Order: sequence, then structure tokens, then C-alpha cells
Amino acid sequence: MGLKALLEEWVVDKSSSFLWGMVLVSLAVVGTAAGAIYVDATAAAGAKDGTSWADAYIYLQDALTKAVTEPDEIRVAQGTYRPDQDSANPTGSKQRSDTFQLISGVAIYGGFPPGGGQWGDRDPNVYPTTLTGDPNGDDGPDFTNNGDNSYHVVTADDTSPTAILDGFTITAGNANAVSGADSYGGGIYNDSGNATVTNCTITGNRAALRGGGMYNDGSSATVTICTFSGNSSGSLGGGMYNYWSDGLVVANCAFNENSASDWGGGVFNENSNPMLTVCKFKANQADSYGGGMYNYDSSSPTLTNCTFTGNLAPGNFAGGGGMFNYWYSSPAMNNCLFNGNQADFGGGIYNEYYCDVDVLSCTLSGNLAGYGGGMYNYNSDPTLTNCIFWGNRDDAGSDESAQIYIDSGTPVVTFSCIQGLDSFAGSGNIGDDPLFVRDPNDGGNGWGDDPCTPGVDEGDNDDYGDLRLSRPVSIAAAMLRYLPMPPTSTATATPLSRPPGTWMVTQELLMVMVT
Repeated sequence: MGLKALLEEWVVDKSSSFLWGMVLVSLAVVGTAAGAIYVDATAAAGAKDGTSWADAYIYLQDALTKAVTEPDEIRVAQGTYRPDQDSANPTGSKQRSDTFQLISGVAIYGGFPPGGGQWGDRDPNVYPTTLTGDPNGDDGPDFTNNGDNSYHVVTADDTSPTAILDGFTITAGNANAVSGADSYGGGIYNDSGNATVTNCTITGNRAALRGGGMYNDGSSATVTICTFSGNSSGSLGGGMYNYWSDGLVVANCAFNENSASDWGGGVFNENSNPMLTVCKFKANQADSYGGGMYNYDSSSPTLTNCTFTGNLAPGNFAGGGGMFNYWYSSPAMNNCLFNGNQADFGGGIYNEYYCDVDVLSCTLSGNLAGYGGGMYNYNSDPTLTNCIFWGNRDDAGSDESAQIYIDSGTPVVTFSCIQGLDSFAGSGNIGDDPLFVRDPNDGGNGWGDDPCTPGVDEGDNDDYGDLRLSRPVSIAAAMLRYLPMPPTSTATATPLSRPPGTWMVTQELLMVMVT
């Protein structure tokens, strides 16, 4: 096993996404080519035995076959690679069951320049390396003409964290069987695997039933610095579907414009408790419930520094534009943002049947619904601490019930800022205007540079999550003004006396430091 593989095996057990980022960056300047297998689709000469760039394999499948008996790492140059091609089938077998199976102890790195290069020359953004399930290169828009595509472009069954896929675009998988495994996981299918997938783009894949982009069953995989975009499921989990996957880690990932015909446009969790850190859910759609995420049947993921913006559940009586929680599913959310999400019930978050979610230092703003623009609760008792509910709207307006709607259940709300504060008065709650940089209802999506902090380039960071003051704010000053956690006992707590604009500055700082 190469040095990089050993380091990555070590790092996947760490809990800090910041540490992951530091170590993954360090991998760019370490490592050895000893034992590496080389693949270059443009190679025209040489022995084609994978022993060097000059003698590189043309087909990735040949390298994987060799790696079964000589595990280490595979280096892949820019190009397009199909799972049905190898030296025995140069024009392709046209077998839809062919897939790129990851192997424990083998790290596969894409992004090398055509003709090869040193590790420092590698850049997957400059030298895109594509794994495609389209055997003829003739797919049309909106998943047309893809009936002959591979069921699963990549498979990660029964792997350890030392099975690494790094620096690839995975596209054109079509798991369109009527039922069974071939109706799940068009991009990546993962049954009982714990592989490491990093720095990849999973896009334009489809599944008939579950996990258009990625399907995980009984998995503790680690997925970092990946983008899931434009994937689709005919039922559940357009971007990702997780089943009985408690150890799954998803960090620094983006889920954009994925769709599901039923539930969970971005991610669907069933009996799963994944950990998601610094992830962005934007413009995903589920026709029924959970445009951004659906948590079902005792699924309680942990979400830290995540954003849900512009997600949609457009069906009649649909719920949870940003997130839908059902049946004993109680996510723990810390320092998250829900903005501009929309559904009939619970534009930001919908909780139904014993979903006692724990929401700490989060902002729900500018979400829209018929009932409960910010949050809708049915027979659930969420705990909301140090949060902001402002600018959310429903058919009745933007009063307190539009921010937090109680059909049944008893939310516990403390030390929070709530528009139209009424029944939640006390317990350190306030109803003062948080002084957002922009009105959440101005039609903007909550993203962009903050004109009130000219010395800081927020880039894609949110306008709403940190309650910035309407005057220039320096990083140093912002750090000094962070509001401490409320006391454990509220019996002697006094209402907050500082301006509301001094709350929750940490979200901007964390997003700047980690992204």
C-alpha cells in the first residue's frame, strides 16, 4: 500500500473536517510512484502493461484487474473511461452489468494530464477524468436515449476505507431495473462497503427506485469534497440514499439540483445516522416530501455548518421543502441555515410523529409554505436553542405561527429570535429585528458577498446565518462578539441585553475557515 493510501486510511477515522482538509491537502505533496499502475486513454504506444506512463494501460478495467493481485494505487490521466471496456473488449462488451468495482487497499487517482505527469501536475479540475456508463456517447438531455447504459458506473461493495476513489467525474449510470439492486445507485452502488470517495463529481445519474447518484446499504463510507448534481431517482433519494448506514461521513459536499419523484430530492436516510459537516443543499426537489433531505424511520443524522437553500417539495400537501423528518427521526443540527425553501407544509423543516429534533444556533429565514413557513410540527417536540426564525411566510402572513407552526406537540424554544414573538415569549427569547444584510423576502437566494464587510470576501457564504450588523464588521471584532452558550439552568437567566445583531457571527467564520 502506498504512503497516500496509508495516510487516507488514518484520516477517515478522524472527526474533524478541518483536519481532513489539512491532511488531504498535504497528500498533494507527498507519496511515491513505487508500485503504481498507470492508465492513459490517449496512450498510442508502449507495452500497455501499466508499469509507467510510457507503457500505460488504455483501459481502467485492465488496471483494476492487475490491482486485484498487486494492490497499491492507480494513476489515471485525463480522458473518458467506460466500465465495459478492457483490452479483451476494446469496443466494449455492451454488458450493462459491467462496473468499476473498487478494491480494498487500492487508491485510484484521476486528474493527471494526458501523457502523464508527476503528482504535482495532477489537477482534476484542469484534467477532467470521467467514468461514464454511456457506452456509445449518445445520451440525450433529461436521461433520454440511456436504455443501454451501465446499471452502476462504480461499485464499492464489501470494501474497507483503503478503497479510495479520488478526482473523478462519475456520470451516465442508469439503474432502471424494475426492482432489486439494479434499480438502485446509478452512479455509485455501495452494499456493505466502507470506501473513501473524495474530490469527485457525481452528476447526471439515474435510479428507478433509490439513490440516483449514490446508494449506501450498511455502509460506513467516507464521502468528502464531492458534488452531487443533476441526479435523479424515480422514487427516493435523488442525490444519495442511505439505508442502515450509521457510520457514514459526508463532509464538504454539495447537493445541487437533484430530484426524486417521491421523497428526498437531495438525500434520503432510512434507519441511518450519518454525520454531515459543511454540506450545501441547493435547488433540490422532491415531488412529495423533503426537497433537500428526508429522514425516515429512526434516522437521526448530525448536521453541522450545513445550508439548505432554494429546495422545493412542490406537490399538493407536500411537506419539508428543506427537510422532512418522519417517525422517530430526530436530527441534531448545529449552526445550519435554511433559506428560500418551499412546500405546502413546513417550508424550511417539517417534523411528523415523534421527531424531537435538536436545533442549535441555526437560522431559518425566507422560507415559504401554506402552513409553517419556517417549521411545521405534528406530534413532535423539537428543542430549538439560540436560533433565528425571521422572514418566513405562510398563507396567514409572517407572524409567530408562520415561523414555527404547532399542529400538535410541544416545542421547547429558548434564547432565540422569533418574528412576531408571542407564545414563545420568555426563556431568553426576543422578537427584535435581527438586522439581516438583505430582507429574506426580497427574492434573493441568500448567497453572495456582504457589502457591509468590505474587507472580507464571503464568496458563497450566507447573508443570513450570522445576524451581521448593518455596519462594517472585522473578523477580529466578530470573533470577540460571539454570544456564549446560554446557562444550563434558565431559572435565573435574564433576557439578552446586547443588540440582536451580535449573535451567531460564528457561521460566517466557520464557513470561511472550512470551505
